[in-house]
Amino acid sequence: MTKKRLAALSGTAAFLGLSAALGLVAQQSDILIKITKGERPVIAVPDFRASGEAQQYMGAFNQTLWDDLEKSGVFRMASKSMYPLRVPQQPKDAEPGRKIRPLPRFAIRESNGASVSIVGPGVRCRNIKIGDPVTLVLGRQRDSDRDAIVQVSVRSDGASWDCTDSGKGLVTREAADDRRAKVFVDRDLEVGIDGEAWIGSHSPKVGEGVRFRVTENRKTGRRDLFAVEPGPRPDADVKMTTGHLKRNPKGFAFVDDAFVPPFMVETVPPEVDTVVAVLVYAKHPKEDRYGWRAVAISAA
Repeated sequence: MTKKRLAALSGTAAFLGLSAALGLVAQQSDILIKITKGERPVIAVPDFRASGEAQQYMGAFNQTLWDDLEKSGVFRMASKSMYPLRVPQQPKDAEPGRKIRPLPRFAIRESNGASVSIVGPGVRCRNIKIGDPVTLVLGRQRDSDRDAIVQVSVRSDGASWDCTDSGKGLVTREAADDRRAKVFVDRDLEVGIDGEAWIGSHSPKVGEGVRFRVTENRKTGRRDLFAVEPGPRPDADVKMTTGHLKRNPKGFAFVDDAFVPPFMVETVPPEVDTVVAVLVYAKHPKEDRYGWRAVAISAA
């Protein structure tokens, strides 16, 4: 057996907590596939399922998807005889009694000063709390460009969250049912946060300013928020205004040229014309332009 040699280095980090493997997959909205020269990669595509009346169309959908990938000339399709009998598509589909192994996650500072997160499969984090400063020993195989966490130890001379960046935001959606709360960070970024990320003494309220710690997922480029709590509103792209509510027969309205969605207009009694509004300057959801929109309004 040939032993692969490791190049090791030590560095500072902050412990971000444990993430369930299936949970991580579910939160990623984009998948990046890189094709390099050589033999075509093999791809496994299980049949997707739907609920209710939509299930009757899934046979045609799955067959069309399979045919398109197979005829693309880019992939080789793995035989379905090699698939497990039951393919989980969301965390609750996992087999009863089967434990999903959590992945310890850490924030580190790269040489350019950027805060990025990495995971350490198999790493034990006993007696380490979320946000604690730690020292990581990273190893890299000589023939690989991927870092592996070899050892984790508490760093007594550090401060909590010291390998993450600080930021300010505005709550634009409260958590409800299966929906996560949302935080507006700037005109190009609005982030969903899990309940574990909120450390305030009360539930986040729409229009409320927050402070947080943030790091970037090295693989996906997504920015994740931690230690979110009430704080000041951002200085840019957010403002409060008192103005006339210009109602439209279709249900929406405007305040100082800022769009107010119908569900928000319905919270204001018909006889009220003057409102106080919390506005954000953000990208239009369907058009390539920016503009002001209301995230909360109330009678003045």
